[in-house]
Amino acid sequence: MPIAIDGSRLLSKNPTGVEVYCRNIIKGLLVKSTDLILYTPKLILGLPEKNQQVLSWPFKKLWSQVSLGLELLIHPPAVFFSPGYVIPFLALLNKKTKKIVTIHDLGFIYIPESYSVFQKWFLNITTKQAVKYAQKIITPTQATKDDLMKYFNCPEDKIAVTYFGHNQPPAACSSRPNNKKKQILFLGRLEEKKNINNLIKAFQIFYQKHPDYKLILAGKPGRGFKENKYNIGYISDDKKNQLLQESSCLVLISKHEGFGFPVLEAFSHNLPVLASDIPVLREIGQDGCLYANPKSPQDIAQKLEKITQDQNLRQNLIHQGQTRLENFDWQKCVEKTWQTAL
Repeated sequence: MPIAIDGSRLLSKNPTGVEVYCRNIIKGLLVKSTDLILYTPKLILGLPEKNQQVLSWPFKKLWSQVSLGLELLIHPPAVFFSPGYVIPFLALLNKKTKKIVTIHDLGFIYIPESYSVFQKWFLNITTKQAVKYAQKIITPTQATKDDLMKYFNCPEDKIAVTYFGHNQPPAACSSRPNNKKKQILFLGRLEEKKNINNLIKAFQIFYQKHPDYKLILAGKPGRGFKENKYNIGYISDDKKNQLLQESSCLVLISKHEGFGFPVLEAFSHNLPVLASDIPVLREIGQDGCLYANPKSPQDIAQKLEKITQDQNLRQNLIHQGQTRLENFDWQKCVEKTWQTAL
């Protein structure tokens, strides 16, 4: 049975969590079946050319809505899988194809100020259409499933909660000296919904007592972010692994999250995590994280004090984080996605 996939997210030059998921799930599905069709606006390096169907499009935007949508309408596959939120409008006119979509989060509901007027309209209408027309919706957490049921009245049996996996650190990391530096690490896009302003305020409070520590913000600037002295920009995987290996802790105190890959990356590097006390991160981290109120710089600062200075707490978080990692496996994610598609 031919399964077609939107592979356009794999062309991103600066991948974030959604793109990390798309790459891992597509690579895994290609192992499961050699008959997959991967739709893309241009050839994706590193993947089999025989599985790629290039749908040329001269413009930077609207490829999925126009070029991909027309292809799905005119030549409908048995199954279409969109790993990145959206089923093209034109594809909805085709009743023959089984449609599956991954909806990562409903951030536009929780923090509308972090999205443009068009983004909010687009995400709202595409989510409504997914609930109405998709045969199955994949979510990375129970929290997102609950949100779809609450805000869009999605039938519970239409949603398949499918935990994403994590990638083990390169072998070279284990050979590096385990000398922790007095630095606090943030990984991710630097934008309003990541709560960067409160993180900086909290660090400035913490810094008054611990001036030997520094804050590192590693990521591409996004909506609502103002340049500051802590930002080092988007980094390579090698640099990311180095920072995870040498930092004192990772901080992710977002206003909202879809999954939280940085938490698992920190767990895999035996790095304690200070996380936002929100449902998604509670679900992912459980006892492996220390939690702070994302609305309170004072509480975040107090928790920074605990996670950097309390050695017993640090060791317990590291142990619990390693235990928690056992629940996140790409092979299991691929297998459950494959069964959902059949």
